Amino acid sequence: MEVVHSYALAGNYNVQLVVMDGACSDTAMVLLQVDQTTGLNGTVSTEALAWYANEHIVFVLPQDCVGSVTAELFDATGRIQWQGTLLCGTDRVLLRMTDIASGIWMVRLSNGTRWNTVRMPIMR
Repeated sequence: MEVVHSYALAGNYNVQLVVMDGACSDTAMVLLQVDQTTGLNGTVSTEALAWYANEHIVFVLPQDCVGSVTAELFDATGRIQWQGTLLCGTDRVLLRMTDIASGIWMVRLSNGTRWNTVRMPIMR
């Protein structure tokens, strides 16, 4: 069983986990420090995708995309590190990123009222 909880505000929280199997039980207490969020919202549309492969970020745009898509690359602190415009009508767009560091990155693709944020771990 995976236990998941989200905190609305940054701060320190006392967390208690109690495990019972009928005959036995155990309790663990920890002080959890929750840092400021990146400010990126979750996924609304799963039609636009992005991933990192062979020194490139690969973007796949929705088939019904019209006009252009704004692509933004965020670091782990939520700061925009790259922003560009991708033209609809192409199956895949490759963006060469040789200087991107290892870590967790976020890519947000938006087109008018439609958007998608993708978590992109990069290991070198």
